[in-house]
Amino acid sequence: MKKYSILFFTVFAFVSLYAQSTKEQDAIRKVIELETRYYFEGNYDKWAGTWAHEPTDYAIFTSPTGNSEAIGWDSISAGAKPNMKNVPLVSAEEVAANYKKYDYQYKINGNMASVTFREGKGNLLTKALEKQNGEWKITGMTLVNSTDFKFRDGYAALKSSVGKWKLVAGSYRTEPVQSGDNISDMLSNDYDIHETMYGIQFTSTSTYTTGGRRSSNTATEDFIADNNRNEIKYFDFEKGANTDVTTSTGSASFSEDGKFMVKGMYADKPAAVQFENIYTTNSDGSVHHEGRSYDKDGKLTNDPGEIIDSVRPLPIGFWKGSGLSLMLDLLATILSQGRSTGDVTRGGSESGVSQVFICIKPDNGPQTEAIIKNILDYTKSSRTEGEGGEILYPGENTLRTRKKSLEEGIWVDDKIWEKVQQL
Repeated sequence: MKKYSILFFTVFAFVSLYAQSTKEQDAIRKVIELETRYYFEGNYDKWAGTWAHEPTDYAIFTSPTGNSEAIGWDSISAGAKPNMKNVPLVSAEEVAANYKKYDYQYKINGNMASVTFREGKGNLLTKALEKQNGEWKITGMTLVNSTDFKFRDGYAALKSSVGKWKLVAGSYRTEPVQSGDNISDMLSNDYDIHETMYGIQFTSTSTYTTGGRRSSNTATEDFIADNNRNEIKYFDFEKGANTDVTTSTGSASFSEDGKFMVKGMYADKPAAVQFENIYTTNSDGSVHHEGRSYDKDGKLTNDPGEIIDSVRPLPIGFWKGSGLSLMLDLLATILSQGRSTGDVTRGGSESGVSQVFICIKPDNGPQTEAIIKNILDYTKSSRTEGEGGEILYPGENTLRTRKKSLEEGIWVDDKIWEKVQQL
């Protein structure tokens, strides 16, 4: 009977602590969100009511264009009060896009708390709070305008590509794959990338065949930095061989792996992507170019670019796969107390993901080795796609590379090694 009583008490205590922790987190989040709301409503008294009013209060902001800091409530108040009188009207849509808070991470210790979260398009904030008379009050905040830093890094990378580039022969491909008599084959494309008084301009001359006929065209593409929205605006003016002129507008950005991506939108449906060009530059002055085109109707497709743009992939296994995905998301997030799929998605980049490692140590006897060999042999007995092909299990090529590196040393590109030696 005592064992059951102890077990019941332990479970009850755990549930009570969890409920108390959730209650505190909810109260903290409410104060943080009310502080933002009152500020943009211009309601100084209610805004001030969310702060601790201590001489140790602080507010620190940092961005590529400057930094500011205020130490002590008097300093914070003196700066905020006149600013709030001049706060421009912010619509509910703008607040939702630029100031929505997510990905909260809490550390609560008695009457003190530290909270890290993201806001809007990904800016990182940390707030310190203190409980006064049973209510949480803000005692410090640090804001890093990380979206502005990323935008400026991207535009700096675009400026660094200024120069003359040539398309790698055979690298240009389009999706969906063309068919019929109007198949185009890109023969050459020369790019001249230069700065203008407005931004960066691509001038390109391309030669291609369509239905066996050789043609050429010129295009002028302008990329202009919109510092207010942290976006690179795209404008295209293209003249074909038959003097037809087409124009496009859109946006540009750099992916996590360094690819330059241009999206053009439909003129009659600005929210729909018409095409996507992806550029990858090489150290020898060459460039790979991929093109993708989409319809406006959201039809079911196997085009990866279109799927990414719609953010509506079909789950593997349909409803069963969707259920399995939800279960794994719950397990990984709860066990690691980390970020869920929704948190990662809203963050704008696939980083800071939750991970759970389950280690299993089987009996490493002869029977285990025989089982592994039997499975791998069966896998490798599959028919290859082409003559001379090879079936590899996941990680096999990495093991080969590691073995080769241990025996012969790590392979390094000669040109890169020369640059390293010149440092």
